[in-house]
Amino acid sequence: LLVDGTLGVEGGWEDGRVSSTTGLGLTVPLFDRGQARVGRAESELRQAIARQHALTVAMRTEVRSGYGLLAAARDRSILYRDSILPLRRRMVDETGLQYNAMAVGVFGLLQARQAEIAAGQEYVDALRDYWIARAELERAVGTRLR
Repeated sequence: LLVDGTLGVEGGWEDGRVSSTTGLGLTVPLFDRGQARVGRAESELRQAIARQHALTVAMRTEVRSGYGLLAAARDRSILYRDSILPLRRRMVDETGLQYNAMAVGVFGLLQARQAEIAAGQEYVDALRDYWIARAELERAVGTRLR
C-alpha cells in the first residue's frame, strides 16, 4: 500500500489578529494501484523491443546486400583480369602479326589496341567498384574484412 503525504501551513488575518492553520494530507490509493504507470512502462518496453527488432532486420539486410554487391564486383574484376584482358592482349598480338603480313591496315591494329585499352579501363572500374563495395560492407559489419 503506497502512501503519498503532503504537509501544509495556511495563515491569514482574522479579526485583527494573525491566525494560522497547519494540515497534513495523506493519499491512500485504494483504487489506484499504478496500473497506468505499469501499462505505460510495458508499452514503452514493447516499443523498444520493436525498434530493436526493426534495427536488427535493417542491419541484416544491409549486410546481405553489401555482401551481394561485393561478390558481384569481385567476380567481375576476376573475369576481366583472367579472361578479357588476356584475350584483348592476344587479339592485339594477332592483329600485329596480320599487320606485319599486310592482311590488315594500321586502323585495324589501332582498333585492336583501343579495345585493349578500353578493357583495361573497364578492369580498373571493376576494381574500383570492388573496393567501394568492400568498404561499404566493412562499414555495415563494423570491422575489417580479411
